[in-house]
Amino acid sequence: MSHPVGNLIPMRWDRLWWDLAAQADQLERDDFDAEVADRTRREQAAVALLDRVRGSMGRLLACQLADGSLLRGVVVGYGADWLALEGQARSGGESAALVPVAAVRGVVGLASAAVPDQAVGAVTARRDLRMVLAGLGEARVPVRVRRAGLENLQGVLVRVGSDYLDLQTADGATWSLPLAACLAFTPA
Repeated sequence: MSHPVGNLIPMRWDRLWWDLAAQADQLERDDFDAEVADRTRREQAAVALLDRVRGSMGRLLACQLADGSLLRGVVVGYGADWLALEGQARSGGESAALVPVAAVRGVVGLASAAVPDQAVGAVTARRDLRMVLAGLGEARVPVRVRRAGLENLQGVLVRVGSDYLDLQTADGATWSLPLAACLAFTPA
């Protein structure tokens, strides 16, 4: 006949091993979950606003500009530092706008998906605001330049420098405008 205490020891050892194995499994799951959360935070921290804009092609956005005004439209294009909206519903009645990302103070309607620089072609990644504005100038397309707290100016772009543009108005005046002062460019 076996001793009653002798039968309890193997059962307690079995429970102890099972408990230790369960604790080890839980620690591994916790470590894995912490690693996933850390990687997710690092990946999200690397996403730029323009990455989210690129992921929002075809979506209706509302962009708040530095002067507090809102531009609404569908994202129809983007470059290295700008986005293009079409079909805006605002009091000015513009149907399209070229918006420097530096003028944007907030956006409503972005997709959660992001498209990083590496996912777009080399030409698109280099197509900055100055390049697009120079193209408008070469085509002699009349534009309206929105400026924070100042009157809008209308004219033709005659020169685009590294941090400014020259806009020739209908009265023959040539305005040199810092790019940082320009909130949006719309058809005149």
